[in-house]
Amino acid sequence: MSNLYNIYNDDCLNVLQGMADNSVDTVVTDPPYGISFLGAKWDYEVPNADLWKEVLRVAKPGALLLSFFSTRTYHRGVTAIEDGGFEIRDQISWLYGSGFSKSSKLADGVGTSLKPAHDPIVLARKPISGTIKDTYEKWGTSGMNIDESRLSSGRLPTNVILDEESAQLLDDTTPHTKSVKRKPEYNKKTETIRTYTPTQSDYG
Repeated sequence: MSNLYNIYNDDCLNVLQGMADNSVDTVVTDPPYGISFLGAKWDYEVPNADLWKEVLRVAKPGALLLSFFSTRTYHRGVTAIEDGGFEIRDQISWLYGSGFSKSSKLADGVGTSLKPAHDPIVLARKPISGTIKDTYEKWGTSGMNIDESRLSSGRLPTNVILDEESAQLLDDTTPHTKSVKRKPEYNKKTETIRTYTPTQSDYG
């Protein structure tokens, strides 16, 4: 039985340079954040546009790229991805409760930092070839498996990811709403019948 994947312990540029053009369906990566984590030299900078150009080369047309970044350096990372040739499509916010603050005490009740509670993830795409449908039919890219990712309520997946702790905090602090399917007669011409919106009677 052949392996479904290979793991390479090497500089990613070395591995990328040995890969064929238009051969990768999706890229998911957690690169250096450029925040000098624990003084590590490898974390002094975010990857530059030259790296993303090489990623672009091996990605299939319409391939999606998801890359984690720090809130402090997200702008630098996303700009480099865009300069590398990718189109920025969205941002996914990963909310978590396990972060710890590196705040220094300046005086009673006065500190220097907030507790980190989310990481931004950029969602980018290699430019499509022709139309989106053409790209999907030829390369199998540019689409997301929406139905398999629907929430238990049937709603579309969102651009927010919650761990259990942050989900509970959100439930505790936010009024509960119920999503309902709008009747077709209430939809605008630009909306589809699958549009969801809460009605006044659904607010708790």
